[in-house]
Amino acid sequence: MTRIRFDGSGAATPLSARLQGSPVNGRTVAVRVLAAPDPGYARNTRENEEVSVPDVTELLSQDHRTVEQLFAQFESTKDYAIAQKICEELTVHATVEEEIVYPQLQKIDAELEKHAEEEHDEAKTLIAKIRNMAADDAQLAPTVLKLKESVEHHVEEEEGKAWPQIRSELADRLDTLGTKVEERKQQLIAAGPAAITEQILLDLTKEELYAKAQEFEIEGRSDMTKEQLAKALAQQT
Repeated sequence: MTRIRFDGSGAATPLSARLQGSPVNGRTVAVRVLAAPDPGYARNTRENEEVSVPDVTELLSQDHRTVEQLFAQFESTKDYAIAQKICEELTVHATVEEEIVYPQLQKIDAELEKHAEEEHDEAKTLIAKIRNMAADDAQLAPTVLKLKESVEHHVEEEEGKAWPQIRSELADRLDTLGTKVEERKQQLIAAGPAAITEQILLDLTKEELYAKAQEFEIEGRSDMTKEQLAKALAQQT
C-alpha cells in the first residue's frame, strides 16, 4: 500500500507509509499502486520454475509399464524391431538402476539388492542373445517370451518389495534420485543406439564377442580387449 498526498495543486507526491503529524494543505488518501513490471520477472520466473519430475520409484515404474506395452506389441506382431526396442529400453533401465538406485537399496536391504542384480544378469544374458539373432531366427520369439517372463517376475519383486523400502527409508531423497535417474537416462539415449548396444554386448563373454567379431571381419580383433571388442561390434550392429 502506497500513500499519495494531494496538495491542491494537482500534483501527487508519494508519502512514506508512516506519516508524522497531519497533512498540510491537503488530504491524505490511501490508494493501491501497481508497480511497473520488472523486465526480468518473466525471465527469472522461467529460470526458477522447477520442472516436475516423478519420484524415483514412480519414474522406474513408468519404465516397467512401457516395456510391458512393448512385450504385448511383440506378441501380436513378432516384429524384430520391437524386440530390439525392448532390449534397448531394458538396457537403459537396468543401467540407471544399477548406477543410481541399487547402491541405495544395498544399504537398506543387501540381500534384496543382490537378488535384484542376479535377476538383471539373467535378463542381460537373454538380451544379448536377442541382439545377436537375425530377424528370421526361429528362436527369436521363444527367447523374447522367456525375457518377458523374467522381467515380469523382476518387476513384481521390485514394485512389491524394493520400492516400499526405498520410499520408507529415502522419503526425503526420492525426487533427487528421480532427477538423477532421468538425467542419466537422457545421457544414455543421447549417446545413441551404439552406446546402448555396447552396454548389452559387454554382458557377453570375450570369446562370444570374438566370435561375433570374426563374423563381421573386424580388423585387429585378436589384439582387442573385451571392452574394445564390444565397442567395435556396437558400431557394426
